[in-house]
Amino acid sequence: MVLNVRDGHGSTARLRFTLNCVDDSRSAFLLGLARTSVVSGQREIDSVLESVAVE
Repeated sequence: MVLNVRDGHGSTARLRFTLNCVDDSRSAFLLGLARTSVVSGQREIDSVLESVAVE
């Protein structure tokens, strides 16, 4: 899930939430937050979240 949040001062942040099921009784989640004006930060968060493996 991706959510863009405005701070009221003209800036916007992008929150990315990823939920992974480990098994029937456990789950794991990751959060990434970056200012939308910093493209490299968004790419880094996307890269980290896409490369995650749950064991």
